[in-house]
Amino acid sequence: LEANCCGTPVAGFDVGGVRETIFAHMGKTVPFGDMEALTQAVLSCAAEKDTYLPETADLCRHRNSKGRMAKEYIEHYQNLLEATCTNTN
Repeated sequence: LEANCCGTPVAGFDVGGVRETIFAHMGKTVPFGDMEALTQAVLSCAAEKDTYLPETADLCRHRNSKGRMAKEYIEHYQNLLEATCTNTN
């Protein structure tokens, strides 16, 4: 996440938070445990680093800003409260 927000492309396994933070124009994901694919993805990111647009870093910073994250947490908790209230009636 931090690397993407600085404009550095990243490679990682296609799991959990990695899946949620690496987008097509910000790096590459590979199947979990496939070390050969991960190696190739890292080499590819390094070779193609000039093709990553500065806008990708801006997008990453926007998607992960404090304000946006706080808004998502509030919405999530409101949905949980509404579901709880609905289930008790």
